Parts: sequence; C-alpha cells; structure tokens
Amino acid sequence: MQRANRILDKVLTIDPMYPNGLNWRGLTAFAEGDLDLAERLARRSRDAGLAHAGISLSYVAEARGQREEAIAQLTSGLSALSLDLPQGFPEATARGALGDVEARDRALGLIKTYLAARPAVISGPVPYALMRLGRPGEALELLERGPSGNDSLPFPTMWLPAGRPTRTLPEFSEAARRIGLMPVWEREGPPDRCQRERPGKYVCR
Repeated sequence: MQRANRILDKVLTIDPMYPNGLNWRGLTAFAEGDLDLAERLARRSRDAGLAHAGISLSYVAEARGQREEAIAQLTSGLSALSLDLPQGFPEATARGALGDVEARDRALGLIKTYLAARPAVISGPVPYALMRLGRPGEALELLERGPSGNDSLPFPTMWLPAGRPTRTLPEFSEAARRIGLMPVWEREGPPDRCQRERPGKYVCR
C-alpha cells in the first residue's frame, strides 16, 4: 500500500486534478482507515469529472454508519457505469449490498437475466455486484472469463473490506493465476493482504 501511495502521490503532484488518480488514492486512504482523506479525495475526483466516484463515497458513508447516504452514493456511482445493464440494477445492488434482502434478490435476478443474454463483454459492475451481494465465487468465475467492461471497479474492490469474502476464498489463488495477476505478484511481491506460501500459491486475509 505504501508503494502505491508513493506512486499516486507523485502522479497527483504532476496532475492534481487527475480524476482516476484522486479516486485511487482515496481508495488507498480508505483501506488504511483515513476516512476524512478518503472522502476529500473522492469528492475532488467527482468534481474533476469521475462520475462513478460515488462508489468510493459510499464506502466512507457505510464505514460511518450512514446507511441511506451510502445507498444514495453507491446508486449514483453504479448508475454511471451501468448503462448496458437492466433498469433498476444500480439501486437494487446498492440496497442489497447494504443489507436489504429483497433488494439483494432483485439485483441477483437482474444479473441472471443479463447473463442469460450471453454478452460478449461482461459489464464491470456485474462481478462487483456479485462480490457485494454474497456471491464471491460467481464473481471470480466471471472475472476469469476475460476483461470486463470496466476492470477498474471489481479488481480494486478485492483489496477493500468489501472484497474480503472474495480474496479469502480457497480458490482465489488459482483464480488469480488464471486471471493473470500471479506473474505480477511473483515479480513485484504479493499485495499487502496476501502471503506467498510457495511459488504460485498465495493465501490472502
């Protein structure tokens, strides 16, 4: 995480209004527990034009116990990325992720309908939603199929608190190899929340 922070801080020194850089740095701040910094950076990212920065703001609101604010922000953020998904998907996913069982079932039904059409490229919010809705194994299966429509959504989520059920799956290490993450880990070292047991075998917490 410290290495990522150094790189992102350097990027933002060069371009203080780079929307994705602001959002990514906000996510690392959130992962480290600095909610105030995470919120400031996410808001700056949204002001700079990143429409789905509401997803990052939803994490902050959720961590503060602000459920309705978290739902509103997550719905807003997902709406910006879900133009090819069934109507109602963003709000159903947001409410389902925040504990509404009926909304969760509705979101899973919408995902089933979407996948039944066999889209050539999976929309990034779908594996993300499966992670948040208690279906991490299914999320991994989708990510193994190939690049999604927006990989910048599901992959960072793996390393946040919301991604713990995904990264702690017994099959996560093998999935990471098939997805293509393993060569990077072998070369650069594993993510902060993972330990290398032997070549090609990682356990994450």
